[in-house]
Amino acid sequence: MNTKDYIIIEGSSEWADRYREFTRLSYLSVYVRPELGLTKELFSKKIFNSSRIVKYFQDICENTKDNKTWLALDKDKKLIGTIAAHKHKDYCELKAFYVLKGLRGRGIGHSLYECVLKYADGMPLQLDVVNFLEDSIKMYEHWGFHIDDTRPAFEYPWVEWPPEPRYAIRAIYMIKPGKSNYTKDISRQVKS
Repeated sequence: MNTKDYIIIEGSSEWADRYREFTRLSYLSVYVRPELGLTKELFSKKIFNSSRIVKYFQDICENTKDNKTWLALDKDKKLIGTIAAHKHKDYCELKAFYVLKGLRGRGIGHSLYECVLKYADGMPLQLDVVNFLEDSIKMYEHWGFHIDDTRPAFEYPWVEWPPEPRYAIRAIYMIKPGKSNYTKDISRQVKS
C-alpha cells in the first residue's frame, strides 16, 4: 500500500462508532495475552458498548479547537488507521493511535502521526503505551519519544471487566520535547 492506496481525513462524531469498533478489533489483535489473563472476552462488543467507552469515543471524535481526530481510509473508504490528539495548556497528548495489523510498516501510521505533529505546532507531546508492546515503544523512540521515568506506570481503568480474577493492562508514559518556545521539562508539565 502506498500513498495512492489510502487517504487521511479529519474525523467527526459520525465516525465514533466505527472508530470504537476499529479500536476493539485492534485490541483483539494486540492486547489478548492469555498468559496475562487478557482474553478476547475482555474486549467483547458488550464491553465496548458500555456507556463509558461509547462516551470516550464520542468525545475523541468531537473535533474542537483542542481536540482533533484523523482517520486513514483505504480506496473503499474502509477504516485502516486512526489517531487523535488533545491539546492541553503546555503539551499535546497523542491518543487512540492504531493501524490495521496487516498494514503496519507501510507509512500509514507515520502519515497519521504527521497530522498530530502539524496540529501540535511544536508543543511537547505525551502519550501512554501498554508496557508489553515493545514494537510500539521502539517506534515511538525512533520518532524522538522517551519513557518518562518521572511518572510511574499505571493501569487502564477497565471498570467493565469482572472484578475477579483481577485483570490489568499496565501502561507507561512517553514524552517528546517540543520546540524551544515551549518549556523543555515536559515531565513536570504533564503530571496530573
